[in-house]
Amino acid sequence: MLNANFYELGGNSLNSIYTVTKLRDQGYQIGITDFITAKNLAEVLDRMKFILSDEEPLKEAIDQKSYVFESLNDCHKEDAIKIIAKSFCFNCLKADLEQCLMQDTTRADYRELVEAMWTPLVEKNFSFVIKSAQSGKIIGVTFNFDLWDEPELILKSKLMTVFDFLEYLEGPIRDYKLPKGKGKIIHSFMMGTSIDLNPMENVLVIRQMEEYCLQLTKRKKYIGIFTTNTSPLTQQLSTDVYGYETMLVYQVNRYETLDGNKPFGKVPDNQVAICSLKMIN
Repeated sequence: MLNANFYELGGNSLNSIYTVTKLRDQGYQIGITDFITAKNLAEVLDRMKFILSDEEPLKEAIDQKSYVFESLNDCHKEDAIKIIAKSFCFNCLKADLEQCLMQDTTRADYRELVEAMWTPLVEKNFSFVIKSAQSGKIIGVTFNFDLWDEPELILKSKLMTVFDFLEYLEGPIRDYKLPKGKGKIIHSFMMGTSIDLNPMENVLVIRQMEEYCLQLTKRKKYIGIFTTNTSPLTQQLSTDVYGYETMLVYQVNRYETLDGNKPFGKVPDNQVAICSLKMIN
């Protein structure tokens, strides 16, 4: 068994983060990158270090040499649409895709969404793509806005229900708990990865984009990032790796519209949306 790697034994993107977190809870320190890139479990054991409770945890270096980040521009548009559509659309067969909130949405719906946001996304210059340095292909995309400078979103598809739901969660937090005014909080709005990535690569790319969001926030001289995650993977990364403060945990299938409908009523009870805040020192 020691000659097999984590993914050959049935591991995936989600439980890789969970495993590293549990190891750290027991005092066994290993970086996420070191864990998921280990060729086998023997190498995992070799890379781990036991840290006493009064010792400083190991600081993990983030290797960005394998990736290229570019601010979102028009030449990225079709790739960005394809990644977002395939990442979020229910018809996409991605191994550890988050539970879909709207099971009858289509890729055309996500194209409409990205088209509606595209011009302000490019103009505001908070969003980016990540490319493989080796192949030059776009493998991930992140959409960000200034929390207090977002365009009004009006869609014809059922995706509008999803964004009404997000506003239901985020609106009171934004209006009453977060600093007011432009130039303070970045809203990490949407993040997607290529379906061609395997589970190990998926974790690495999402990790890189999360890290780059923090760097972007500092570079733009903002003081924090606000986000709502419905994916268990990004929920774990935000909470357990990057130390985001949990502002709200909401069971998705409880949401009810003003006319009494429960659009996500068939979603499992364990599907939650987590609103989180990371203040930058």
